[in-house]
Formats: sequence, structure tokens, C-alpha cells
Amino acid sequence: MGSLGRNGAGKSTILKLMTRIILPTSGFIQINGTFSTLLEVGAGFHHDLSGYENIFLSGAIIGMNRKIVKQSLDEIIAFSEIGDFIDSPVKYYSSGMFLRLAFSIGVHLKSDILVVDEAISVGDSNFQNKCLLKINEIKKIIRRLCL
Repeated sequence: MGSLGRNGAGKSTILKLMTRIILPTSGFIQINGTFSTLLEVGAGFHHDLSGYENIFLSGAIIGMNRKIVKQSLDEIIAFSEIGDFIDSPVKYYSSGMFLRLAFSIGVHLKSDILVVDEAISVGDSNFQNKCLLKINEIKKIIRRLCL
């Protein structure tokens, strides 16, 4: 699903409602399945935990068990390009390192729904290109499943 519109039209707001980052003032939204979000990149991270520990925390938040997260661990760390710092608390990460790890978690943990809103603007141009390639890879998988 895609949403297009002018600034202020409510595109990001509806995505935040869908992913429970914010709650509706009335009514309810029901989502069936697990979802990963690239809206508030890094939301849910605990700053005193290491990058490694935050990968497992993020997995737990979206409903994945340790075994499933462990299967994606090496790929997440490699994609983020912060392997030398994965055992350091994320409060010591630069903003770029923090965003790289958060994006990597979001696109590598196998959720039923991936919600993206302007998340590709993270990091330097090389990492942005890497993110675009990963999003295109996910789109190809979705197209194969939907045909």
C-alpha cells in the first residue's frame, strides 16, 4: 500500500496510528500479524543496552522469539556496518550508527508488514543506496507473492 499527498495531509500520522506509535483519540485500528516500522527509526531502543541487545529487544517488541532473531543477527550486523561497536551501549553511538542499526533491524527481521516513511534518508549516500537496494529486494519478494 502506498500513500501520496501534500505535506500536512496526514500520511505519517495514519502510519503512526497503524503501528501504535500514537493512539487514536477515538475508535480503534486492528492489525493482524507482526509489523516492523521504519517511521520512528530506533523507537524502542534502550540507550543503556548494547546494539546486540537492542536487536533482541526490537525483535521481542515486534513479537519474535530469540531463535528467529538469532537467525537474522549476522545479516543485521553486517548490513549496519557497525560490527566493531555492536557490544557498546547505543548511547555512545553516533546518530548515523544508531540509524544504521535501527534501519538494519527493521528490514531484516521477518515481519508480516513493513511500514516505511522517509526512512531512506539515513546515513551517508553509500548507505542510502544500500537501503534502496534492500527495499527493492523486499519489493521483488512482495511482487512474487502477490502474483
